[in-house]
Amino acid sequence: MTTTYQRPKRLGAKLREIRASLGLSQRQMLDLIGFKDHHHAFASAWERGYHEPPLIALLRYAQAAGISTDVLINDELNLPPPRRNHYANAAPILIVSNDKSDRNWPIYHPADQFTSEQEIALYQETLAKANGNKSKAARLLGLKRSTFRSRLKKRGISH
Repeated sequence: MTTTYQRPKRLGAKLREIRASLGLSQRQMLDLIGFKDHHHAFASAWERGYHEPPLIALLRYAQAAGISTDVLINDELNLPPPRRNHYANAAPILIVSNDKSDRNWPIYHPADQFTSEQEIALYQETLAKANGNKSKAARLLGLKRSTFRSRLKKRGISH
C-alpha cells in the first residue's frame, strides 16, 4: 500500500501572509529564519508554490508567527488574524540546538508573551553562553550591542 503525499495548496499564501504581517521583505524573512545564504528568489518560489520549503524553514516561519506548524500545512486551518502592532515590539528568543547551523539565528515572538522574569532569565542565560561577552550575547539574540546593553540596564542586570 502506497501513501501519496499531497502538497498543501495554501502553504505559499500563508507564508506570504506571515511575512507581510511581520512587515518584512523576502530577503529580511530569509535572514530571520536563518537562510542568509539563499537568494530572495527562494522565498518567492515558496510563496508562489513553485517549491516546497524545507521542514526547518516551515518550523521557523511558524515560530516567527507564534503559531503551530499544523496551521501552516493544514489547508483546512486559517492563520490567526494578526493583532494590531502584534510584531511591532518583537523580542528575540534564543533557540538552543545541537545543530551548529541553528546556533546563531534569532527567532522573534511578540514581546507581550514575556514576563520581565523570563526576559531576565533569557538575558542571563545568553550572557552565560557568551562567557559574559555582551557583543556576542547581543549577536546571539539578534540585537544591536547598544540595545542589549540598554535592556540589561533597564532590567538591572550587571555582568
